[in-house]
Amino acid sequence: MINFVFQLPTKIIFGFGEIKKIGKEAKKIGRKALLVTGKKSMKRLGILDKVIKLLEEEGVDVIVFDKIEPNPRHLTVDKGGKLAREKKCDMTIGLGGGSAMDAAKAIAVVAKEGASIWEFAPIGGLSQRKITQALPIILIPTIAATGSEADHITVITNSEKKEKVAFRSEHIFPKVSIVDPELTISVPPDITGDGGIDIICHVLETYISSKDSNTPLQDRFTEGIIKTVMENLPKAIQNGNDIQARANLSWASTLALSGFPNSGRPGFFVLHAIEHPLSAHYDISHGRGLASLLPSYMKFMAHLNSKKLALFAKNIFGLSSSIEEKLAIQAYEKMEEWMKNVGVYYRLSQLGVEKSHLKRLASDAIRISAGKKGYLGNFEELNEKGIMKILEDAF
Repeated sequence: MINFVFQLPTKIIFGFGEIKKIGKEAKKIGRKALLVTGKKSMKRLGILDKVIKLLEEEGVDVIVFDKIEPNPRHLTVDKGGKLAREKKCDMTIGLGGGSAMDAAKAIAVVAKEGASIWEFAPIGGLSQRKITQALPIILIPTIAATGSEADHITVITNSEKKEKVAFRSEHIFPKVSIVDPELTISVPPDITGDGGIDIICHVLETYISSKDSNTPLQDRFTEGIIKTVMENLPKAIQNGNDIQARANLSWASTLALSGFPNSGRPGFFVLHAIEHPLSAHYDISHGRGLASLLPSYMKFMAHLNSKKLALFAKNIFGLSSSIEEKLAIQAYEKMEEWMKNVGVYYRLSQLGVEKSHLKRLASDAIRISAGKKGYLGNFEELNEKGIMKILEDAF
C-alpha cells in the first residue's frame, strides 16, 4: 500500500424522498443559486420545477442555466460562470447526470476565478493555472453513474480541440450532495446500463492497474461494489421501478469515487484515459465508451497483471484453477459474457468510430494523460502501441 491523503468534506444525504431537504440545505449556504442542468429531461420529468419550488420556499432565489449538453463543453461552462457572476450567485447546484454535476463544479470555478475553465486544463499532467477558489457547490444526481457527487473531479470537453480532460481540485468538492434514488427511476434501460458500467470501471481501474500492491481492504471494497452492480443492474434495466435495485446502484455510484475503495492502491485510470479521446471526438456516452473498451482492456491486462485478473476471476465469478494465467483469461471472458447477457456490450464499430481514426485516439490518450512519460500508469506496455492493440481489439 502506498501513502495517501483521504479527504471527503462533502455532506451526503441519502435516501428515498430526501430531495425535500434541498431548500433547507441550500439556505445554510447562501441566498441565490445558479441551478445547472441539461436542456430537456429535468424539465420534462417535473424534477426541475420541484427543485425550484423547494428552494424558493426557503427563500433561495434561483437562476436556471439549462444549457448543459452531454460531455459538457468548456464554452458552455464559461457562459454559465459569467452568468453566475453577473447575477451575483453565491452557489451552484448541479441537477442531473454526470454532465450537469461536472458542469456545476466547473461553473463554480469560472464564477470565482473569472477565467475560462480551459486555462486550468491539465494537458499531459501540466496546467496553465491552478484552481484556487470556487463557489460552494450542491449536487443532486439523477442517475447512478459518475459519482461526481462525492469527489473533487470535473470532466470537461473542448469541442474545438477535441480534448476531454479531468480537472482536480479540493475546491470543487461539493458542500452537500443529495442522493435520492427515487430521482433515478425514470432513467431508461440503455442509460441505466451505461451508468452501471461507469460505476464498475471506477473501482476496477486501479484494481487491475495496480502493480505489486498489497491492498486487501481496497480490493474487497472494489469487489463488493462490482458485485452489487452486477446483481442490481439487470434488475434496474428490466424493471426501472425496482427502487431497491436503484438504491443499491445509487449508493455504489457514490462510494465508487469517494476515495474509500481506491486510496492507497497504486493504480491508474487507464481505461478512462483511453475513453476520454473517444467521447471527445465522437460525443458518445462516457459509460458506453467504457463498455466498448472494457473487455479488450481486461484481455490486454490479463497478460500484464495476471495476478489481479486471477483474483478477480476467483472473487467475482467464483472460478478456481491452479494456473494463474488461465484464471486471468477467464476473468475477461466471463466479464464479456455477463455484459452480453445484460445488454451492455458494444463494439467501437457499432458506435460509429472509424478504424482509420484509432491511431489518433491512441495518440491523444498518451498526449493528454501521460505526457512525456509516454505510457499510462504503471506498465510501460500501455504506450501508444499498446493502446492501439486495445482499440483494434475493441473495434
